[in-house]
Amino acid sequence: MLPKFQTTTVSLFRARVSHHLDWVRQESGHLYLTSHGQRMAAVVPVRQADLIAQVCDYTVAEQRRRNDRLLTAWEELRRGLDLPD
Repeated sequence: MLPKFQTTTVSLFRARVSHHLDWVRQESGHLYLTSHGQRMAAVVPVRQADLIAQVCDYTVAEQRRRNDRLLTAWEELRRGLDLPD
């Protein structure tokens, strides 16, 4: 099931924070906050925010492992060709 979406301005969000947070929690909805007609932030359920954080952490960790493998391969190639440091 896809989440429900709502958009509100920052000033209306400030005026009704409790109402909006209850909606996000109860509906597992996504609430976009706008300023001058442009989206500037999103309020999402904690479970979904945690999943996003895990994906980002995995991506960074995987990129580091990939970079380490590439650096090791380059250093071996450089040594094999007797290139200076």
